[in-house]
Amino acid sequence: MHLPAPAEGGAVLLWLAFAVGIILLVPGMALSAGVGAVYGFAAGAALAWSATVVGQTAAFCVGRYLLRDLVADVLVARVPNFSAIEGSIQKEGWKLVLLLRLSPLLPFNLLNYALSVTAIDLLSFAVPSAVAVAPWVLAFCWLGAVSNDLLDALSGGHATATWLVMGALLFAVGMFGVMRIIRQAVVHAQQQIAQQEAGSNAVQLTSLPTSVTASNPRR
Repeated sequence: MHLPAPAEGGAVLLWLAFAVGIILLVPGMALSAGVGAVYGFAAGAALAWSATVVGQTAAFCVGRYLLRDLVADVLVARVPNFSAIEGSIQKEGWKLVLLLRLSPLLPFNLLNYALSVTAIDLLSFAVPSAVAVAPWVLAFCWLGAVSNDLLDALSGGHATATWLVMGALLFAVGMFGVMRIIRQAVVHAQQQIAQQEAGSNAVQLTSLPTSVTASNPRR
């Protein structure tokens, strides 16, 4: 049993409000949990995922074409190590976007705008972002649906409530493990990029005297 669903046409309005909320930096996890509580897991996840994809793509376009200067001056300053991220994106492209999206360490909605002022193109932003947001949407929609069912179970019987609580705990432990794996993958990728940049700089420094000598021959 779930919260009363909106009247006919309400799903469209809720979808639009969800997408606009992403653009306005409303936390997506709260939106996804609310939709899961109203529509249940399957329908809620479909609505939340599609609205999130549209919202984050629209936010990227707003940041790139309408508010680029504002984003560069204000939002980018709030993203940790953004200068390093910006340089790495130029080399790694969509792969780094995917890792950043999967990482729980970075503010998700702010990242839409921060990435809009990098060299990444729209397609390389949109596709990895759509893929990476799916597990988070599924997770929070499930939590919203389960929390609603848990309230019903608590009023109807302790046995069902116990199973739901155990399931929620197992899910939380699994998500914690996934976050650790993602964090390690992001750190490993950043270390590889840093090593590549260090090697590139070393090569440039090694070749510099030769270039200088060639351009300034001794007389």
